[in-house]
Amino acid sequence: MYELDLTFAHSCFYSDLSRRFSKAKFSLWPGLRTLFFEARTEDHSEWRRMNKEFDRLASLKGSRVLQKASNEGGYQVLMAAPAGGLRGSSIDMVTASDCLFIPPVILEAGKERYRIVAFDRGGAGRLLAKFRAQGKAEITHRAELSRGAAFQGAVPPFFDPFSKMTSLQLAALATSMAMGYYGSPRRISTGEIAAALGVPRTTFQQRRRSAEAKLMAALAPMILTRAEFAPFREKKPSKKPLD
Repeated sequence: MYELDLTFAHSCFYSDLSRRFSKAKFSLWPGLRTLFFEARTEDHSEWRRMNKEFDRLASLKGSRVLQKASNEGGYQVLMAAPAGGLRGSSIDMVTASDCLFIPPVILEAGKERYRIVAFDRGGAGRLLAKFRAQGKAEITHRAELSRGAAFQGAVPPFFDPFSKMTSLQLAALATSMAMGYYGSPRRISTGEIAAALGVPRTTFQQRRRSAEAKLMAALAPMILTRAEFAPFREKKPSKKPLD
């Protein structure tokens, strides 16, 4: 059993939409009758154009805007639209290959990213062949899973754990990860990262600490419900006389 990250580039409504708004990131959550999709961008001029497009889409039968928001991290819109059926769709190709689709589909600049569980190498091969018959497809990551792991919380929660971070906080987190700060053993210090970026050490450290705190707060419900640990109990003070 394997976990796959797969990219797929072809022509369809949502892929074409992401090509038109190349600075935005789209997330698609397919359902049997309704498709939920979210778009985020940090570019104000692109957001103005997207706003007009989403208002037009919302006027179509069965479509509606569920939420529009803006904060330090940029602009976001969440919409619902008729699913239009799965027959012949990318999701249909996944299931027809005896593979498990883990939502959502992520789209950026016309390229779709899928997270898939293939129960054998044959399934992965069949899926890749089906995708390549419709466009360009590539497996970017493959990892072997232990038996049963596919159904142990594989579907992420319907929220974005990064939504409350500013772009600078998220960049501090991503840069630290990319440069080996979270490696074991740690390959770089906070001061070295800050020097490479040309920012004060304390400024960079504060951004990363804020990002870490927000990430842990978002993931806390999942961590606390999945972890197997003895609840913390405060030790009672000893009754023995002090020396």
